[in-house]
Formats: sequence, structure tokens, C-alpha cells
Amino acid sequence: MKHGTGMQATPDQDGRGEGSGVFALGYLDHGTAPHDSGYAYVLLVHGGEQRTAELAQQVQDHHGPIVIDQRNRVAHVVTDSASRVTAHTIFEPDTELVKGSIVRLASRQALVLSRTVAKGRATAFSVTDPDLHLYRGRDEEQYDGDTYVGDESPYTRWWQHNESIPMETEVVLRGRWRLEDADDGDQPAVNRVGGDTVVTITSHHGASVEFTLVRGGGEHDDDEGDRDEGDRDEDDRDEDDRDEDDRDEDDRDEGDENRDDERGDDEE
Repeated sequence: MKHGTGMQATPDQDGRGEGSGVFALGYLDHGTAPHDSGYAYVLLVHGGEQRTAELAQQVQDHHGPIVIDQRNRVAHVVTDSASRVTAHTIFEPDTELVKGSIVRLASRQALVLSRTVAKGRATAFSVTDPDLHLYRGRDEEQYDGDTYVGDESPYTRWWQHNESIPMETEVVLRGRWRLEDADDGDQPAVNRVGGDTVVTITSHHGASVEFTLVRGGGEHDDDEGDRDEGDRDEDDRDEDDRDEDDRDEDDRDEGDENRDDERGDDEE
């Protein structure tokens, strides 16, 4: 980690002059084109010298404030130990996340926050599509064939004043979930697909969509997975009943043998 403080001169925003000031600079010196390498960092806002030192010690002792569950080109999945919020930053659409993640995959790039609430009986979710979708497809003026040649800021493009286009995002959750309050009309669509649950949200203007789910099926849920589970439960009950009948039969046989022994003793 390289850092320093000093005067820095930079061009003005309009390019006509130059401004200067005292700036602090920090960067990771990882060399040229590192291979199979990576890093993680935590920003401690207004931490001060003492809290920064405490954080550094916690990290060295492997008791840092965050737990990194996944960190690759597919997604970053990180849990904050204090709030117990898990953040999923999904880069690759329709690609399965690390095993153990409550989120299996998403249909597009998305930010998904999850946190257990109601003393563990429910989980609150927040889903955000960070793309404002000011236009569909790609800006062909920025491409030469399949090669990107654009070097203009999005704030200079013709579509910058367009209205944001509402877009659907499907988030696939591991396991069976249902809405905590299904009677609330302002809720995403929740559907069961096999052993997973697909939540379909419509995002607009980059705003987050928040909802709460609980584990298990709904009152009228009769999908194949539930029927299979019901069949297994019924088989278990039948097996228990058969075992109970066998034990009862054995008890009756043993009772008969005991009575025969008693009659033999009386005859003697």
C-alpha cells in the first residue's frame, strides 16, 4: 500500500485553466499485469488513528468486520458481521453463485442485499438494478464493428436525457420461499421452480425494490416438490405405522408365551 500527501495541480473542468490543492493519495502497488492475485479492503469512515489500528489488528487476527464468501468475476458476496447484512454484487447474469449463498443467480447484473429479521423467521431483501436503462441495446456510434472505440462520457451522449426504461430482473433463491404479506399488492412476483424460488422485480430509475420472504410454501401451494415431500412424509408415517404394528404383534406374541409359561407352572 502506497500513500502520500502533497500539492497536486489538475486542469479545470472546462480545460481552460488549472487548479491546485493538497491531496492525499493511496494506491496498491501490485506490479504489472498480476496473475491469480487479488485483494480486499475496508473503508473506515472517520475512523481515526485508534480505530484504524484496532481494525488492522482484527484483520491480522482473522476477526475482521466482514466475511468474504465469494470474490471473482462472477460476483462479490460479502457479509458484514455487525449488521449481518449480506451483499451480493452480481456481475455475470445467469451464472450460479458460490455454494451456500442464499442467492443462486440473477438474470442481469444486480445488487442484492439480504438480512435475517423477525428473530430468524424471515429474511428481508433489497434488489437494485444499477443500470438506468436510458436506451436499449448498445450505442452503435461508440463501436466500429465489434470493437468499442468510444471515448465520450455518458453525460455527453444524445440519450442522457431519455426517460429511464422499466426493466424486469429475475433473482433465483435457493430453497422454497413465500411472501411474508401476500395480501400487499405492491410486491414482486414469487414463483416456485423445482426446489428454488424465482423472484421477479421491476426496477425503474435505479431505485431499490424491497420485500420480505419467509421459508416454506404457501397455503395453496401444491407444486411437484411439495407433493414429493408429502409423499415422503406419508411413506415415513406408513413405515412408522408398520413398525408400530410389528412391535405390537411382537408384544402380543411375547404375552402369549408368558401366559403359556404361567399355565405350565400352574399344572406342575
